Parts: sequence; C-alpha cells; structure tokens
Amino acid sequence: DHLEVIEKGYMPTREEIVRQTGKGPMAQTMAWVDAGVGAVLRKLREMGRAKDTLVIYLSDQGNVGKSTNYESGTCISFMACWPGVIQPNTQSHALVDTVDMAATFMDVAKAEDLPGMNQDGQSILPIWRGEREANKTAIFTEIGYSRAVATAAWKYHAIRYPQWAIDMERRRRKDPKWLPPAGGPMSVASKQLWRKISPSGQNRANVGICDLDQLYSLKDDPNEKRNLADRPEYAAKLKEMKALLATHVKRTGRSFGELYQAEAPALPAGPRR
Repeated sequence: DHLEVIEKGYMPTREEIVRQTGKGPMAQTMAWVDAGVGAVLRKLREMGRAKDTLVIYLSDQGNVGKSTNYESGTCISFMACWPGVIQPNTQSHALVDTVDMAATFMDVAKAEDLPGMNQDGQSILPIWRGEREANKTAIFTEIGYSRAVATAAWKYHAIRYPQWAIDMERRRRKDPKWLPPAGGPMSVASKQLWRKISPSGQNRANVGICDLDQLYSLKDDPNEKRNLADRPEYAAKLKEMKALLATHVKRTGRSFGELYQAEAPALPAGPRR
C-alpha cells in the first residue's frame, strides 16, 4: 500500500496521489503526507545538506481520544531523521513530550538559555546519540478538570471538579442538588449533559469512563478500558501514581482537589472610606 514517490523533483499532484492509491480519503491523505516528507528528504540529499539537518515528524493528537488525557489522544507519531547522529531503523521506548522539542532544538544549535529562562522540557539529543536510554520516568498531561500521569507501564487519571463549576452548572440546570457523573461508563442519554461539564470538553467515544480516579495498566490494557483504581490489589500502585501526580500539581501552583490546595492570592486592600 506504500506509495512510491514519483522521481520528478517535486511532490506528486493530488490527482496523481488519487490515481496511484485508488483508495479512500484517509489512505490518500497518508500518501500525500508521505510524498511531502519524501520530497523534503530528497531535496536535502540533492543539496548535500542531509547530514546537517535534523528532520522531525510529529502528528496532531489522536482523533478518537482528542481533547482527553487518554493514550488515544496523547500518544502521537514521532519520527526523526538525522544521518550520522540517529541510527536508521531504530526505535526508542523513552518517554518523550512535545515540550522537549524546544530544549532539543537549542541543544542541537548549541544555544544557551536566556537569563531567567526555565525550560519545561529536556533535550532528546543524548538519547539519539546513545548516551542514555531515557530522560524522564513520567509524562504529565492535563485538560479541563482532568490531570493525568503516565509512566512506561501505568497511567493514572484524576478528575476533580472545582466547586465554582458545579455551582455554575447547578444554576444553569436550576437544580441546586445536581452533581456531575462520578463513576462508571456514561449512558447514551447522559453524554450530551456530560459534555457541558466534561473534564475533556469532548465525549469519550472509545471508553466513556467518568470515574474520578482511574488507574490503567498500559502493558495489559493499552486502550484504557479496565479501571483498576477500586481494586484492593492495586491500592499501593494507585497511591504511588497519585503521589506522583500530586507532586507535579504542586509544582504548577494551581489548586486541584485534595491533590493540592493552593492558597488564594492576597487581594489588595480596598480604598478607605
């Protein structure tokens, strides 16, 4: 199914892509991207600049889990090409985040941080050079009222609704006792209501779990469909992952349920009357 790029020194036209693939829009889109990357790499070789150029390919978030902290929304395609530095046809299982890109580019360019500049990421260059196998042991993500931490083998999600959001939804519904769903899968009937105060902003079409605490074994359950947070045999692992997330939440300085209660900023004194 791989599209052979026509050696014309430029990308094939869309018509050529459609004619060669003969498949649906998804296959044609993938072939078009493939041809574009091929054109760039070929031009670099023609210019004799391939060994001087780091090429990185990153995709957007996944469609199924888009706008969520789940693997289907946060795990993306990542490929890099740098002849003479990155060994061809190699794979790395190191945890890498998009915030690592800025630090990596500065490292490659031998640039120094500006005074007072704090890098959120870490350079991947030592991993590419084979100097170390990994930079970090965990990746942190967040969206809406949800935070998550992922290690190589485990994933923990926490949903914590701020009281102001609940109060706002209660006023909208004219129901002072309303509470957001906090356990089990969403019913079809509740999905539209859930979206109004969803931790992600979108419905989870693939799983639809809204438990406040979610623990998944990425090795045994990469699609995150079996929440282990309530099982006694995983209590120690849940505590460990929750502590890991709490450390990160405190570092950000923003309140998030019981994981961190930031002090309210002091308000300036009002005018004396």
